[in-house]
Amino acid sequence: ALAGSLAEPLPGDPQVFLLLAEMHEQVASDTAPELAAARLVRFAFEMLTLTGRALVLDRCVRCEAPAPDQALVTTDPAAGGVVCRTCGGGPFRVTARDRAALRAVVAGEFGAYHPGLMAITARLVGGVVPEAGEVIVKGTSVLAT
Repeated sequence: ALAGSLAEPLPGDPQVFLLLAEMHEQVASDTAPELAAARLVRFAFEMLTLTGRALVLDRCVRCEAPAPDQALVTTDPAAGGVVCRTCGGGPFRVTARDRAALRAVVAGEFGAYHPGLMAITARLVGGVVPEAGEVIVKGTSVLAT
């Protein structure tokens, strides 16, 4: 369901199926639920990137001002990511710790995952593709069992 909602701009693109197969294979071989959750976070962000809707977490999407690593930022997923306060800010806050963890998980460092990242991912991805955010919330309950 997540792949379908996120892949909508690229129906039938083989990259979508390759990413989905890779995630499925890795999740099937993992015994720790947090690894499966981390892989789901990475998959969601990879799909946004693949479909040209990547979320920028290291600079303002409007003025390109860098977002300091130790700063809380505001984000507007519909605008593409971080929006600095000078440019009006965004509706969602992301702490420096959570932003660092998200960037690490997306880079494949699954040990940086913590349970709060799933809710943040649902909010950010859902701000771009609302139905995807809903699927992530449902997936969270499945992964928690």
